[in-house]
Amino acid sequence: MSTTLKQLAKRARSRLITAGECSKPDEKTAYLTATTSYMVVASKRNIEDDPIYYKVKKVLEKGYNDIILNPISQIMDNKYYATLSANEKERYILKLSKKYNTIKDYILSNNLLNVTEDQAEN
Repeated sequence: MSTTLKQLAKRARSRLITAGECSKPDEKTAYLTATTSYMVVASKRNIEDDPIYYKVKKVLEKGYNDIILNPISQIMDNKYYATLSANEKERYILKLSKKYNTIKDYILSNNLLNVTEDQAEN
């Protein structure tokens, strides 16, 4: 029984080792570049597809030169929050604040704010 398991593991390992190999070095480079490019596009897509992305963007545009007071309460779903237990509320706020910071950093680092001229002058 153990020899069969060892043989299966050995075949699986050899498949994993040869999975990313290509016959020519140029093909391997192209494969790695395509994989990396896909990962970058997928990560950007996830941030902009997040349901709170536009809420965060709106909060940042609204308070461009002002201090933003309690941005988490501005983007949270109050109906959903009311149904949670104390522990779930804490986890929800922590998760939401992490998402807020990630989206805020993404928007600010890529200059994605639509700021009016009045806001920019202040």
